[in-house]
Amino acid sequence: MVKKYSIWVEDLPNGKYKFNQKYADPLRSTADHIVLRKVSVTLTKKTAQAKRKAEEILAKKINKKVQASHPNESDILFADLTDKYLEYLKDTDQPYNTRRIAIYEMNLFKKDFGENTIAKNITTPVINSLLEKYLYKDNLANKTVKNKKFYMSSVFEYGISHGLLSTNPTINARVKYKDETVRKKERIENKYLTDDELRTILLYVKDVLHRQDYYDLFKFLSLTGMRISEVIGLTNKDIVKDASGAWIAKVRGNNNYKVGVIYEEEGGNRNIKDARTKTPAGFRSVYLNDEAVEICKRNIENEPRLFLNIKSPGLGIWNNVPIYKFLRRVGRELGIPKKLSSHFFRHTYISKLSELHVPLNVIMQQVGQADSEVTKKIYTHVTQNEQTYLKEQLSKIKL
Repeated sequence: MVKKYSIWVEDLPNGKYKFNQKYADPLRSTADHIVLRKVSVTLTKKTAQAKRKAEEILAKKINKKVQASHPNESDILFADLTDKYLEYLKDTDQPYNTRRIAIYEMNLFKKDFGENTIAKNITTPVINSLLEKYLYKDNLANKTVKNKKFYMSSVFEYGISHGLLSTNPTINARVKYKDETVRKKERIENKYLTDDELRTILLYVKDVLHRQDYYDLFKFLSLTGMRISEVIGLTNKDIVKDASGAWIAKVRGNNNYKVGVIYEEEGGNRNIKDARTKTPAGFRSVYLNDEAVEICKRNIENEPRLFLNIKSPGLGIWNNVPIYKFLRRVGRELGIPKKLSSHFFRHTYISKLSELHVPLNVIMQQVGQADSEVTKKIYTHVTQNEQTYLKEQLSKIKL
């Protein structure tokens, strides 16, 4: 809807009356700056009937000007546009995780914008209001809201590129994000495991719960820093020796897991070995130490993947859901006050390399990252701890 302002009347020298109305230009207005346009019509009377006639004429003029500024737009509903966008992701063979998140977000957007809202009528102020709702009413984190804004923008960009829209109202959307200083000061130790915590988890999984498969999986994650999707996508052919004779795990893709609507539509195997990684930096060779090699040898006969869930029906290929639930259960039973996930093993590996004074750029290459705020924080934190230890030791020197 175009924002319109009250009509005012000017008395003209010729005895006629000029009816004027301003409206917000939907193409150029933002939350911080409203660009006003004016339309007018001259009538011979200033009666109530004349005013109603003026309102009708001015409304038509405004609509005509707005439509003229959106020459390539259609009247497609936003809900239909999101459906087309999801089909586009499917047709272009985007990763299942990308599509899964997109489906979730599109369903929320349909609810928030309304099933019958025309896409071209969604303005920047409307986007701002919705983002503010996410931030302050729904109390979502800044990062979560920024991701939602990204998916909103993607839908509108799709509409523009396919001739359905001419503008993207999210481009000029500006909201005041929350001060998350306190949240960001969360102790970095809560991102990885101490030696005692890791040892306790591994022994508990192996000797108490008697799950050798989980034990091998978690220990391998801790010894390589690989992402869980990369590890459960490994096959025995990916474990090889390089030219120097060192054992390596070749990361040439990851496991894609079909869920929800995607699985209902496509069926087939839930687990697909994708020839893509999360980022281009993910394609790499990960060096394996002796313990990691022993784990591989213990599982080398497994098919179709190197690591298998021994209690899962069918092929036994892992997916994130049981791993996440199992880790949370283990954390509760052991009284570990951390929200455990498979990423803790990756972060633990990073902390161990930091303790060994491996340069940050080498760590980033080994774990397949071009950039990572968490990795840098862990590296800096471990380095600071060592500097504190050095100062303590230096204070003991007496000459």
